Order: sequence, then C-alpha cells, then structure tokens
Amino acid sequence: MFVALRPCIDGFLEGCRPFIGVDASNLYGKYIGQLASTTGVDGHNWLYHIAYAIFDKENEDNWVWFMEQLHRAIGNVPNLVICTDACKGLETAVGAVFPNAENRKCMRHMYQNFMKQYTGDVFTDHLYPAARNYTTGMFQWHMKKIFEFAPDTIEYLETHHSRIWYRCGFSENSKCDYLTNNVSESFNAQVKKFKGLLLHELVDKLRELIMEKRYLRKKLARQWPEGILPNVMKELNLISNQLKVIKVTMSDDYIAEVTLLDHWNNQKRHTVDLQNHKCSCREWQVTGKPCRHALAWILSNRGIKIEDYVHE
Repeated sequence: MFVALRPCIDGFLEGCRPFIGVDASNLYGKYIGQLASTTGVDGHNWLYHIAYAIFDKENEDNWVWFMEQLHRAIGNVPNLVICTDACKGLETAVGAVFPNAENRKCMRHMYQNFMKQYTGDVFTDHLYPAARNYTTGMFQWHMKKIFEFAPDTIEYLETHHSRIWYRCGFSENSKCDYLTNNVSESFNAQVKKFKGLLLHELVDKLRELIMEKRYLRKKLARQWPEGILPNVMKELNLISNQLKVIKVTMSDDYIAEVTLLDHWNNQKRHTVDLQNHKCSCREWQVTGKPCRHALAWILSNRGIKIEDYVHE
C-alpha cells in the first residue's frame, strides 16, 4: 500500500527544498512488515510529511516499487536530493528510478559501519570534520590524515560507501546541507506508538497525525510576517552575535576579504561576493543562508539587511 496525500505533495513541490529522506521501520502488531516513509524539511527546518507505504520486507524489488510510486506522485523534481540509511536494496532502487537525483548517504550510519572496521583517535578526529567541511581542499586534508594512518580505508569507503556523505560533494542547488537522515528518524519516533495497530487503523492514525500537524503549522504561519521565517533569522542573529571579526578588506563594491577568528582562535580569511551570494568557504552557496564571513561584512555595512541575502 502506498499513500501520498495531495496537499502534502503540492506543498512539497511548491514550498519545500528538494530534499527527501527515505527509510523504513518494522511493524510489530498482528501484521508484521515494513512501514516505509519519505520525509522532507520545510523552510522552518521542521519535518515535512510527503508519503508513506507498507510492504512485507526490505528488498530491492519492494524498494523499486516504492520509489516508482513516489516518482508517480512527485514527478521529476529539479535538483532533487535523496538521503538514505543502510536499507537493503534501496541504493539500487534510488539510482534506477531517480537517476538524476543526488544520492546522499546518512553520515551517522556510515560512521557507525566505518568504526566497526577501524578504531583509533585519528578516525574520530578527522572523519566527521572531513564530512562537515564545505571545501574540497579541507576535505582532502582530513582524508589524507586518515590515509596516512590506514591506507586501505579509502578503498573501503569507495567500495562500501560510494554515495555522497560529505558536504564538499553536495550540490549548491538544494540549499540543504544535512549530513544525516534525521528527518526519517524523527518520523519513525512520531509513529512508534502506532506500529502495533491493525493496518487500516495504522493508516488512519497517520492521516490524522499529518492533518493535525499541517493545521498547527498553518495557525503559526498566519502569525508570522512576510519574508524570511523567524527561526532562520533567529539562527543568523545568534551567529552574528558570536562573530570574532578581525578585519574586512574591500576589493570592489561587492567583494571583500573577511578575516575572522575560528573556534580555536585561529585567523581564517575568505573572499565574500555579496552581489552573487558567494563565499570561498562555500557554506553560503550550499545552505542558502549567509555564512559567518558574509554576516561579518553585511553587519559592517549600514542599511544592508541580513534577510536580503537569504535564499527564498
């Protein structure tokens, strides 16, 4: 059974970033099987329900069927990103049905599998920093440290974790830099209490859950002014208050070199292009929200508003 409620699909296509988390969890009532789900994130970074399905077990055939139904529901979404966990057969199904989508791997699951094979401080010190960095240069620097300690790790990652799990490989079109598939985990936590019900009761409870969530968000949205969402501005203002700016050196009307202190009080310089919404750290391009370097320059210019530099 596959369920895609029309308001959920319309809302995803009209108002959400093109990011989808896919996962499945066990049913444990009279009818055992799998509850598969696709979830996204709205502008407020809240979990957004897209579609769900029930099938007997995780295998390639069932996942292909599930992804085909999803494709029927959402069509060919430009710049689509699909993030998955270690589900049996799902990686192949995503590539077969959505060949043009960016296929991401949940970093948390990859890390857990990796640490079963390798142990040592060098991996804990460099693997997550490599994944979190937005630039290829810093990613390669961290991976070189791992390679120098254990050369076979690179071959292991290329063989068993070939999907994208690092931010420097993320496209700049989806405006979503999630390393994990936490949206799917959040959905599984929401519906945990329903998974022992009879199937018709389970499906109806999910419908009620989605309906109530949508109504609550509609009520909240009516209270907000037009423009950038409050949670986004709160996040950017918090970052702005914690900046340690050394200097902003102008190169042109819209280009400057910004020097900041990082978390370890090391000086870091990056080039910011206000007109094209770009920074050499790449965080602005990937997330759609001004990075620390861009915020430093924006705040040093009177009359310039942060919200004018946030992607719609």
